Amino acid sequence: MPSETKGHGGSTNHGHGHKSPPDVDSSSSNKKAGKAQTKKTKPKDKRVISKPEDDRTSVASNDSAGDQSRDEPAKEKTRNEIAVDANVNGRDFNQDNEHETKPSEKRDFKKSNVTPANFNVREFNTNMSEFIKTLDDPRYSQVDGEYPVGELVSVVQMVTKSVNDYRTHTSDTQSQLEHLRDAMKTIREHLHFSVTRQAMDLRTDDEHQSQEVRDLKVKLAELNAALAQANADVTEALKLAAETQSTAIKANIAAEKAREETRRIQEEVETREKAEQRRKEEEKRRQVEQKRLKEEEAKRVRERMEETGSPAVGEKQSALRELVTCSVSTSPGSNRGFSGHTNEDGETEVTCIARGHPGSFDQQNLTARVAVDLESTVTYLPHEELISHVVDLTSHNGTDELKSPVYVAIPHVLSRTGAQSREAVVKAMVKGEWKDLPTRDVTFDTHKDTKFAQAEVRHLTTLIVMSRFKRDYVTLAPNKSQKVTSSFDQRITLTIDRDTLVKKEHFLLQVQPVDSATVQDFRTRQPNGKSLLASSAFVYTQWEVTSFKKPIQVTLPCPPNPAKAKKMALARKLKEEKMKNPAKPPLPIEEQEKEKEKEKKRMQEYVEPSSDSSPAKVSKWYMGDYANTDDDETDNLHFVYMQAGRWCIQPDMAIKQVKVDVVSFSLDFPVERFIVLRTRTTTNDDAIMSMVISLNEYLGKRFVEAVVRQKTENPYEVALQVTPVSRLDAVVKQLAQHGFESGPAPSHVICLHEGDIIEVGFSGNIECKDEIPSHLIYKSNVPTVTFFTVKEENKFRQKEHDVYSGLICLTRKYLQPSQKGKKGQGQDDSDQKEWKQERLCALQINIPKYHITPSTEPVKAPVVIPETDGPVDRELLMTIAEQLGDEWKKVAHYLGVHRARVQAIARNVAVGERSDREAKYDMLVTWIKGAAKALDKVSALSSALTNSDRNDLAETVRDRGREVTELRHGQLTAVR
Repeated sequence: MPSETKGHGGSTNHGHGHKSPPDVDSSSSNKKAGKAQTKKTKPKDKRVISKPEDDRTSVASNDSAGDQSRDEPAKEKTRNEIAVDANVNGRDFNQDNEHETKPSEKRDFKKSNVTPANFNVREFNTNMSEFIKTLDDPRYSQVDGEYPVGELVSVVQMVTKSVNDYRTHTSDTQSQLEHLRDAMKTIREHLHFSVTRQAMDLRTDDEHQSQEVRDLKVKLAELNAALAQANADVTEALKLAAETQSTAIKANIAAEKAREETRRIQEEVETREKAEQRRKEEEKRRQVEQKRLKEEEAKRVRERMEETGSPAVGEKQSALRELVTCSVSTSPGSNRGFSGHTNEDGETEVTCIARGHPGSFDQQNLTARVAVDLESTVTYLPHEELISHVVDLTSHNGTDELKSPVYVAIPHVLSRTGAQSREAVVKAMVKGEWKDLPTRDVTFDTHKDTKFAQAEVRHLTTLIVMSRFKRDYVTLAPNKSQKVTSSFDQRITLTIDRDTLVKKEHFLLQVQPVDSATVQDFRTRQPNGKSLLASSAFVYTQWEVTSFKKPIQVTLPCPPNPAKAKKMALARKLKEEKMKNPAKPPLPIEEQEKEKEKEKKRMQEYVEPSSDSSPAKVSKWYMGDYANTDDDETDNLHFVYMQAGRWCIQPDMAIKQVKVDVVSFSLDFPVERFIVLRTRTTTNDDAIMSMVISLNEYLGKRFVEAVVRQKTENPYEVALQVTPVSRLDAVVKQLAQHGFESGPAPSHVICLHEGDIIEVGFSGNIECKDEIPSHLIYKSNVPTVTFFTVKEENKFRQKEHDVYSGLICLTRKYLQPSQKGKKGQGQDDSDQKEWKQERLCALQINIPKYHITPSTEPVKAPVVIPETDGPVDRELLMTIAEQLGDEWKKVAHYLGVHRARVQAIARNVAVGERSDREAKYDMLVTWIKGAAKALDKVSALSSALTNSDRNDLAETVRDRGREVTELRHGQLTAVR
């Protein structure tokens, strides 16, 4: 008996840390029964607990036994024994289950510090509430220099630890519930199998066995109900475990977001700290530089004072600190006074500020003026722009020498945006050439809104301030590793290893930026730029060596492919939206199916054409959005460089994508300039070379428009200004503020270069009354504007117009290499060039005829017909005109009135000059005046009225003709 029970799984371990409970028909129930019952029950128990292959044999034995000698008390006793046996087995099962669970708990405790035995859910919820209150503290929402990063990190760590403990507790609880469910399922299967076998054996017995069958059925029903209740409890526990797991997942997501926010805030704080540190270092470096310049200045002054026998050193230093500051600003063309020059707004501006030693410099010894007439002598190097007026320094004694150097500060108009990539440099005219002077930016308390560029001047000359791309001068040593970083963009670097250079190197680095807007405009204007996707900046380098021993590693920013940029921007946007809008709970399965069907229909409607005639659109998928575009995420990078004034491409250059917008490559030899282009994969080398040349030329072009405005009070006063397209609206508004509100529309877009000569001419019946400069010099930063007065050329012309009209013509004058053949090698370059002219635009201008008395309006003579004694007279025509309707035009046709005259009469009616009755009368009068004298007017008029379906009026005309005829006949008879 025990061996059979064990064989059927009564004490077998099922792999879940629990032992299966013994069967209901165990030996304990047989011990409580009587001896007679024991003798009969044991063979049945042996048959019930036998192996499955003996089932059919056991049933046959029971059918042949057929014992009917059991009584009712024995049946009752048997039922009680079965119930007691079941209770005893259940208690033993629980004890065995507890015994098997304890070692598992010990193993779980070793794995984690928190187990179902010592985890407190209420304490976990309390901790979560405290964490939420802590993170809602305003200290964590306001990011500043005192942000508690360390405290936030510790709080996030505590949240993470609590969530991990909760996850461990939930996982262990779910595992225990699954073990319990499997154990109860095994018990149910064993009980069901055992009771079913006994029922099958008892079905063939006598009436006493039939009663046992009924008792077993009742017991089976009770056990099934108990198992169903246990299954319901297990299901509820699993549901609770799933909810707790979902809560743990949400808490884990919240902790992950908190960690990401902490990392972001920490990175932001570190970035601000680095920026602040860089600013402090820059400020410190600037102070050291200013101190060094002051020491050098003091040293120079001290040396000169010692040579000339000046006072003691202490007195020299005190005198140096008492520098004289004077605004030597005069009006244009004047050599007297210090009132400053007047700009086009009528305001007084500072020409320059000169500072010198009080012992050798006085403002009476120096005069400055704005020399507009010297603008034509300014020469422009590539990518240079004039940002100040031309300042001419002279003295009253006529000498060009100064007793001591003078520091001259000239105001300039370099914008804040331009200052990011450009720097101001003062140039002086030296022996007919413009030379760069050491320049630094200065400010004055009396002119806080003006920027100045200061340089040391030793001779009286002409000064200007030009802007150019920032230059970085670096001295490189051959015996150590160095890294050169551009002051314009920190991402542009050149890493030079040790022993790369042959000797000490004086290196020059200059960067010309190329932004995305410029690339897009270039693609729009230039046909060969269609395949260009992005471009890096032009990098200018100047080397003294001709070769490198080792390659130089170069990093250069290059914008990504626009298609990839859109994809990354959309992904970033979706991520931000996901962070702002937390995920909603999942929808039921039915609603999810409905949403899928709706999305499928929307996609089909988008892809399919709206009509049969319209072609289907080719759509591409980018991060969840359809876009009708030809963008391609595949591209190629090309390295193009200039050597000996010629552009070349290096196809085998290995360019690495370090970051999304940064590339890296090795430079094996020195070059003059280089650029990295990102193009489509179908672009060949010849197209790339043409593209680079066009892009280089395009960056030197300036797109402008010409604006002509007249004063409202006096249209004869005209303002002409050539301005960049981006500043057109501001220039028009500024001219309107000064009274120049009327005039023609701006010209079309014109392409110029910095410093181009623009000649102004007049044609038509307009000429200039004032003496204006023969030409204008275009400057992007300084207004290119002139004011003049116009008049008519011939007052007897254009009599048919109310105004005098003419054209203001703008012509570009430039030098171009001569095509007549090269001269000798010793000839000057200017001899090989010739002046060319290019018509830019012509703007029409009108001026009123104020001095001419307009003629009076002619008075229209009344339309009358000569007096006649005929039947068709004025009275008859008035009667017909009153009774005619819209058919009067048809009557005019039959009467032979010209169509032009009919249209003129109808136009007079439309403009309100004549009424309908008067118009019809004018038509009849026109006919009667043009008719021949011998014409029978009665017949002609009556016929026209009859053809026009006005028989009544035709009969009236004939009656009038008969009356006149009879009257004349009676008069003749009386006379006879």
